[in-house]
Amino acid sequence: MGTDGLDQKFRRAVETISANCGDRAKVILLSSDGRFPAAGVRELAGRSPEYQRHVLRRATAGDPTPLRRVAASVLVYETVAFREVVSRLARAAGFVRKEALLLERAVASGRRPNRLPDRVLTLDLIAESARRLLDLLAGLTPVPGREAAPSSA
Repeated sequence: MGTDGLDQKFRRAVETISANCGDRAKVILLSSDGRFPAAGVRELAGRSPEYQRHVLRRATAGDPTPLRRVAASVLVYETVAFREVVSRLARAAGFVRKEALLLERAVASGRRPNRLPDRVLTLDLIAESARRLLDLLAGLTPVPGREAAPSSA
């Protein structure tokens, strides 16, 4: 395949990511700072829109290697099989509790936690998802005759 074919795939990848993340994504992806090599952009275009937005938020926050996998990446799931959902939700809840405890201890001791930018982006991702879920739940109509299950929290 010639370079025209590769360039066309790169352009399509940039368009896909921009459609999912907004026009500002093009500026970031096409910048000459070297953070988004063509192969990385093509791979990112094949990922979920949530993961794409996560990577672009990291780039906007100044991460020099936004395509690198970090702790926050673990919370961006691309699961489609329902049987995996429950175990992943339990794992995610454990991660959230662990992060909250770590930050609580760091604040109490007056020390800055390690990987603070990653931790803040992780918590931002959690808060964004929680807001979307809350909005979705608020729009649901309860099934007649069914009571909500008591929360175990």
